[in-house]
Amino acid sequence: MPSPLPSTDPLRRGGETILVVEDDDDLRRGLRAVLEELGYDVLDAPDAAVAFREVEGHAGPVDLILVDVVLSGIGMSGRVLVDQLRVAGHSMKVLFMSGHTEKVLREYGVEEGAAPLLRKAFPPSDLARTVRRILDGTSATRTTAA
Repeated sequence: MPSPLPSTDPLRRGGETILVVEDDDDLRRGLRAVLEELGYDVLDAPDAAVAFREVEGHAGPVDLILVDVVLSGIGMSGRVLVDQLRVAGHSMKVLFMSGHTEKVLREYGVEEGAAPLLRKAFPPSDLARTVRRILDGTSATRTTAA
């Protein structure tokens, strides 16, 4: 689980809304804590069904989804969740995360190098830099409304 960033870390900027979708409760809480410490508004969900409800029920836009590639629960992968959000008319940038092999990632529809991906276990500084880079548009895969 990521530990909080030191209070003097220069990466402390945010403000956008991020949805964290992770089925490991401890990791999800840790990710949420790090992102909130960086100033982001964070929604979180343990599975795809809850994630969809969070996005649908959120009053404003969700700027980024940080989603595990392999999700338990209703058997929906992170890639399928992103695709269904797009079909429903939601547009957001995407950052996948996984601890699985490239073979498993391909089976779940994520090609390494084709979409932003953080490999678990990543330090909070990598999370902070990658999220900021994607939100700033310097390294992004964006879901778009059809």
